[in-house]
Amino acid sequence: MDVIGGTTVNTEYINALLMARYQVDIPVIQPYVAAGINVGLPLMEIIGNPDITYLENYEFSQTGFAVSVGLRLLGIVSVDLRYSGGITDICSGRLDSTHPLFGQLLRLSLGLHIF
Repeated sequence: MDVIGGTTVNTEYINALLMARYQVDIPVIQPYVAAGINVGLPLMEIIGNPDITYLENYEFSQTGFAVSVGLRLLGIVSVDLRYSGGITDICSGRLDSTHPLFGQLLRLSLGLHIF
């Protein structure tokens, strides 16, 4: 995406999370905390590059982190609050490099477990 002449913002990523979760089992409510890594693969580079060796040369500087807190009520309803933060600057070009921009995501989800 071209924002300012010569500046590119990369926002088209496929994200995958790998998280470790610790849950406390209390009869009515099961709270948990989780933490892990967030890996973002640039979608346009993958589509434009059919050579699978792109993934073999993946730079680990394109990763981020994720933390999550949540709970499960009565075994059927879950609530989750997750924060994912990037450690890779999403802008390249003429913007002031002393103020890098990082991708951030705050997500609140509500789930219903029917099985």
